[in-house]
Amino acid sequence: MNMVCVCVCVCVCSRDFAEVQMLYRQSTEHAAEQSHLIKQLEGLNLDTQKVLRNQEEAHTADTTSYQKVLTLTCQTSNSSLLPVCCTPLRLNLLF
Repeated sequence: MNMVCVCVCVCVCSRDFAEVQMLYRQSTEHAAEQSHLIKQLEGLNLDTQKVLRNQEEAHTADTTSYQKVLTLTCQTSNSSLLPVCCTPLRLNLLF
C-alpha cells in the first residue's frame, strides 16, 4: 500500500512540474513579445515627435513668411483700406 501511495504522489508531482514548466515557458514568451511591442511603440513615439516638430517648424516658417508679406504689403500700399484689412490677419497669424 505504501508503494502505491508513493507512485501516485510521484505521478501527481511530475504532472504539476510539467504544468509549471509549460506556464513558465508561456510567461517567458509573453514577456519577450511585450518587450518587442514596447520597443516598437518607443520607435513610433520618436517618429511622432519628429513629425510634430517638423510640422511646428513649417507652421512657424509659414506664419513668419505671411507676416512679412502682409507687413510689406501694408507698408507699401497707398490704399487706406488695406491697413485696416491687414490688421485682423496680422493678429490671427500671431496666435
